[in-house]
Amino acid sequence: MMIQNRNILLSVLFFLSGIAQISAIPDPKINKYFSNRDIHFEIHYDTISDLAIRYLETYIYEEADILVFGLHGAASNAMLYKEIMSDTSLLNKNVRFISLDRPGYGMSTPGEAITDIEKQAEVVDYVISKFPFKSCILVGHSYGSPIVATYASKNQDKNIKLVMLAPAIDPELERIFPAVNMVNHPKTRQIMPESSQVAALENLVHEAELNEILPIWQTLKIPVYHIHGKLDMVISPKNLEFSKRNINPRFLTTFLMPDVGHHIVTFKPDEITDLIIKIIDGKI
Repeated sequence: MMIQNRNILLSVLFFLSGIAQISAIPDPKINKYFSNRDIHFEIHYDTISDLAIRYLETYIYEEADILVFGLHGAASNAMLYKEIMSDTSLLNKNVRFISLDRPGYGMSTPGEAITDIEKQAEVVDYVISKFPFKSCILVGHSYGSPIVATYASKNQDKNIKLVMLAPAIDPELERIFPAVNMVNHPKTRQIMPESSQVAALENLVHEAELNEILPIWQTLKIPVYHIHGKLDMVISPKNLEFSKRNINPRFLTTFLMPDVGHHIVTFKPDEITDLIIKIIDGKI
C-alpha cells in the first residue's frame, strides 16, 4: 500500500509540475518581472540547426567575465532561475547569468521534444560559445543536470565548474512516472500542457539516455557539486551515491539538504545563490 501511495504521489507531482510551470511564458511577463530591478536584462532569440531557441541574460557590469549558466529540468523553463539571476549580491561578483529554455520548453520550439542528451548539450554549447568568460559555473536542475554535465565533460579546459541540483543521473534509479500514461493517453493528451507532454517523452527514454552518457562521469576532472534534498520524492537522493561511486572524490563535493524536496531552486534560491558565491570566492 505504501508503494502504491508513493506512485500516486509521484503522479500528482509530475502532473502538477506541468500545470504550475506552464512553459511558454511570454516575453511581456518576463519583462515585467525584471523591469523593476537594478540590473541589465535581455531576452535573446536564436536558431541552431533549424531549432528556435530563447534564452535570458542578466548582468550589472557589461564586461562581466564570470559566466553562470542555468539549465532547468522537465516541465519547466528558463524562469526557474529568476530569483537567482536577479540577485545583485551574485551579479555584483562580476557575473553574467544566462538561463536557457531547453528545447521543447518555453519558447525554444515548444512542444517538440529533443530527448537526446548529446543534442541538448550541443544547444548548450552553442549558447555558451556566444559569451567570452574567464570562468564558468554550470548549474543544472533535475533532467538539466546530465545535459550540462555532458557539456562539461567535453570542455574541461575552459575553467568550468559544475553544480547539479537534485540531478537525475543514475540510470538504475530511473522510473517511468505513472502520470506519463495519463499525459500520453489519446483522450487526455490534448488538454495537457506542452511542457508535460515533452516531459513525458523525456521520461520514457531517460534511462537509456543516461546509460549512453555513463562514461562521462569518470572523466570529470573539474569541481563538481551535487546538492540533493533529503525529502525529494521525484528524483531519489540515492543519486548522491551514484556521484560518489562514479566521480573522482578529489573533485566532488556533496550536500544533502534536510528540509527540502525536489524543487530546490524554487524553495531555496538564497541558499543556492550563496553556494554559487562561495564557489566564486573559492570558499568551497
